Amino acid sequence: ELIENKSDMVKYQIFKCESRNGNQNKAIEIGYELLEGNYPEEDIYVEMGFNYYNLAMKIKDENDKLKCNYFRKSVFFFEKYINTESFLSHKIDNKKVILEMCIKSLVLIGEYDKAKIYCDKLSNLDPTSSNLHLSLIEIYIYQDQYEKVIEECDYLLNHTKSYGKIQEIVKYIKAQCIFANANYTHEVLKAIDLCEEVLEKGEYADVAYTIACMYQHIGRFYKMREYIVKSCYYYPLNDKLFDYAITLLGSSFPSEGNYFYFNVIRNLYIYFI
Repeated sequence: ELIENKSDMVKYQIFKCESRNGNQNKAIEIGYELLEGNYPEEDIYVEMGFNYYNLAMKIKDENDKLKCNYFRKSVFFFEKYINTESFLSHKIDNKKVILEMCIKSLVLIGEYDKAKIYCDKLSNLDPTSSNLHLSLIEIYIYQDQYEKVIEECDYLLNHTKSYGKIQEIVKYIKAQCIFANANYTHEVLKAIDLCEEVLEKGEYADVAYTIACMYQHIGRFYKMREYIVKSCYYYPLNDKLFDYAITLLGSSFPSEGNYFYFNVIRNLYIYFI
């Protein structure tokens, strides 16, 4: 029995090494072997969660069924671990990382209500966590609850330690939500003012193009064309929108009053894909 236990201990160390070296498939294979043996399961759960999460993140196609399956499995193991004594005895920072990854996985498979439950747990640990409020922004965007997105953006900007590009992205998201809810010209102009604040920090193609869309919406076509031109000389705030920037550079300008291909509201979702 002692030899068998030593064998499991060695296997567990190999399991952790494979995880740390990025060999997720091999680590998962060893993990299942350990789960079939006598090694303490709760030590394996969290590592399995990390491995499945990292496997999912390696797949670029957001609609890939295997990617979604990996996220589901990561949630399965994270939830098992969160309900153990080991999780309760962890340092707060370690708990936060596990909860954040669990929340991210849940959001990406569309289980928003369950994600909110874990957001509450994260809030109990650290109510000013930037990742907590970024997660809530993401959840509310997918649920089309733009007023709540705006509230979370305000909290993030005023009460948490967020720096640099994060603040710019949050302001940009807030501007798009204001625009999404806008019924009057002054509300659209408020959204434009926020976008202008972002442009003061950097010349971003997607932000300039969004401003053009907003001006088009209120019939100010001269300003619309001005910002379309600007967007062709800028780079996107979000690197994921680089394809948009390339499309802009290769396209002809629309004539005044013509609607062009760029959905400001849909653009909100791209930040979390």
